[in-house]
Amino acid sequence: MSHQPEYRGENITVGKNVTFGSGVVLYEGVRLGDGVVIEDHCVIGRPFGELESETILAQGVHIRSHSVVYQGSQLGARTSTGHHVTIRENSKIGRGCNVGSYSDLQGDLTIGDYCRLHSDVHICKEAKLADFVFIYPRVTRPLSTQ
Repeated sequence: MSHQPEYRGENITVGKNVTFGSGVVLYEGVRLGDGVVIEDHCVIGRPFGELESETILAQGVHIRSHSVVYQGSQLGARTSTGHHVTIRENSKIGRGCNVGSYSDLQGDLTIGDYCRLHSDVHICKEAKLADFVFIYPRVTRPLSTQ
């Protein structure tokens, strides 16, 4: 069953066949591709300072409950999160990635395509991960794997 999200802005684009859980909040500048699923109590496009970039969730992205995606972040097609994930401002995550429950991505970072971040992974601000990287639970990642 799809619920109606709370819109906090006028410049919000929602694609076809998008499903919302209860308590979803969408902020100004959010663009959702076709087939996106956002589960209960998620916040998408959360503002941070004066940053005014679009927040883009590409086709088939799945955001699980109690997650927050900050303004200016971009998640590639078929990327998914676990529950209680925080993706801070201006993060770029490639196609087909999985971010495990309770993970914390600290913003201004780049993650390549088809990466797997297990549960409870912490990635620091401005980190860069190449394609096909797998990070195990309770790992804190330094600035670069390239």
